[in-house]
Amino acid sequence: MKIRLSVRQKIMLATIGTSITCYIIAMFYIATIARRNAYNDAISLANQSAKNAGIEIENILNAEFASARTLASAFSIYPTMERKEWEKVYTQMYAPVLSSSPNVYSVWDSWELNVIDSTWDKPTGRLVNTVWREGDKIKSDQKLRSLDFDPPIYKNFKENKIEHIEEPYEDVFTDGKSEKLLMTSLMVPVFADKVFTGLVGFDITLNKLQDIVKKIHPFEDSFGFLVSNKGIIAAHASEELLNKSVDELFPDKAEENKILEKIENGIAFNIKEELTQGGYNYVTFVPIKIGRTTTPWSIVVSVPSIIINQKADKVFYTSIIAAVIMFFVLLFVILYISNTITKPITSFTQSLKDLARGVISDKLKIKLNTGDELEEMSIALSDCVDGLNAKAEFARSIEHGHLDTELKLQSNDDELGQSLAKMQESLISAKKAEELRNQEDKIAAWINEGLNSFANILRQSHENIEELSYILIYNLVKTLDVNQGGIFLINNDDYAEPVLNRIASYAFDRRKYEKKSFKMGEGLVGACAIEEESIYIEDVPDDYIEIISGLGGANPSAILLMPIRHENQVLGVIELASFKKLPKHYIDFVDQVARNIGLTLLNVKNTERTNALLTQSKQQSEELAAQEEEMRQNLEELQATQEEASRVRVEQDCLFEALTQTHYIVEYDNKGHVLSLNDKMIRELNINKEEMIGTHHKDSMIFTQEQENDYADFWDQLRKGVVKTSIQKIQRGSKEWILSEIYSPITNASGEVVKIVKLAQNITKDVLN
Repeated sequence: MKIRLSVRQKIMLATIGTSITCYIIAMFYIATIARRNAYNDAISLANQSAKNAGIEIENILNAEFASARTLASAFSIYPTMERKEWEKVYTQMYAPVLSSSPNVYSVWDSWELNVIDSTWDKPTGRLVNTVWREGDKIKSDQKLRSLDFDPPIYKNFKENKIEHIEEPYEDVFTDGKSEKLLMTSLMVPVFADKVFTGLVGFDITLNKLQDIVKKIHPFEDSFGFLVSNKGIIAAHASEELLNKSVDELFPDKAEENKILEKIENGIAFNIKEELTQGGYNYVTFVPIKIGRTTTPWSIVVSVPSIIINQKADKVFYTSIIAAVIMFFVLLFVILYISNTITKPITSFTQSLKDLARGVISDKLKIKLNTGDELEEMSIALSDCVDGLNAKAEFARSIEHGHLDTELKLQSNDDELGQSLAKMQESLISAKKAEELRNQEDKIAAWINEGLNSFANILRQSHENIEELSYILIYNLVKTLDVNQGGIFLINNDDYAEPVLNRIASYAFDRRKYEKKSFKMGEGLVGACAIEEESIYIEDVPDDYIEIISGLGGANPSAILLMPIRHENQVLGVIELASFKKLPKHYIDFVDQVARNIGLTLLNVKNTERTNALLTQSKQQSEELAAQEEEMRQNLEELQATQEEASRVRVEQDCLFEALTQTHYIVEYDNKGHVLSLNDKMIRELNINKEEMIGTHHKDSMIFTQEQENDYADFWDQLRKGVVKTSIQKIQRGSKEWILSEIYSPITNASGEVVKIVKLAQNITKDVLN
């Protein structure tokens, strides 16, 4: 008997039966794929965690290498400089590195003696300068090393001539502490004219890398650690494993998987560490390229397989539950459609297909007056089309740069509209951020250009402090486009009451030569100097500038006073007045300029003072020379007198005793070595007589360039019997004296000069006063 079914029953039977079968197959497949993807995602997350940590560690080490590389590049000029000149500045170059990098414990360099010392002919031997941090102090040291042979590490570095990172080692500055930190050394070669000259090295602690490794925790019970090129654990969540070999962590897998070989060659790989309680740990190794070295390190992340599988199983079971729920929803929908949808289904299907293809048009709208859900569907479809039309128009407007276009949301649940609105807000924020960044870049470029301009001025030779100050204030006024400016420098001639003298000013495109002075603490200028802080005032009253400020003329809208400093010493004050208010980056720029010009102004001021002292010293020397010439003539007359020999001998003894009490007396041989010196010189200059005998005349002397050039001729003249005079500066320890000297050659019966006698007077106080 033929079974007759209605169309509705046929649709339900065919739809439900087919849907159930297909749905079960599809959902099982999807759940399986989801589980596999979840597992792969977990593995990817572990690998990515290792890569991210590796990048962070690589950036830290590369930054330290960059600093060392910069010093190595700067040190390539070492062979062209005098050794004494270089030794004065290397500590000053290293100290900022230690101050700005807390991970750097010490900075050191090593120089090949056969490169920097032309008298050294051995292939080994080096000069090592070290600057290190001890508490809150910076200390330095210089030693000669490897005079007979090079140690293996340095020898290998000298042969390869490439950057090198040392294997981790325990620090040497935490003796007595319960906690030991690991350190490593970064070494960068120094070349001069493509010839290996030495190296620059940083000794850094690994505690910052330890903090990064401790943060590696992509999953519960997971952990990470850092391994050096030779397999030494440099950082680990368990600190008791620090400085251990990676072989100790994987005794069964190290040889089988060639772990050390792969780490040394910088190969990324992973292993499965079998656990005694069952399961395994997924362990991934990611290489870290450090600087320009050929010894990569590796970051390692270990994740228990049970955690990975739990996440995958959770996704799988969630998919199954969702599939069951969706099955009943689908069953309900099929029953509902079978009971309600007939003819309109074709129209709705076509409209939806068009929407799926991206078509947005009013032709997609369907008008129904059935009074049921189909009518609501038609209204919803029409609203959807209208909303999509509005959003498409909104997107086109945004595309053309109209970021202020308004979008009306269809409801509070309009996720697409809210996403577009958030996109609009993000684009507006990005545009504002770009404008702000461009403005900041312009300001930074302006500041750098200005500082470079002033640096060029300071690099030029200046001997007149007033002329230099005028050039500086003229360029500062022009650069900032202010109206007035002045420079005041501290005059310490009266130590009890120093004053600030204005030595240069510029206003309204003309130079002002009037002199003004302020006591320390007097007015804004004096207050700025004594407080050592900048002063900035806006809305200045009409009479305020005349009463307190050091500038005269028109009433400004803003006044800026900035102390000129060198290290911790205030040298003067820069004063600027403007009809416009000064932006913050102008004030910051003036602060940087004031710090940069301090040393130059101090040098020029000292040069002027030195020239004045030299002029005064020369004048006094000529006067003393005249007196000494008269004394010499008197001695010659005494020597020429033969009468009353015994009386003359007594007078000569008295004269010598008087000279001994009033002068410093030193005897030299023909080659300039000290034979004897009197008690007055030993006592007043605190000299050890035994140490002084045999030293050369040139020792402890501070020569001018002219004296150094004429030194050989000076002694040639003495050996020819010519009496010489000199004004000479000497140094013993940290003290300096200025002596007025006369050198008299002593001859034998044959007229040959056998020794030189020097009479000297201490004129230090006369010159300085």
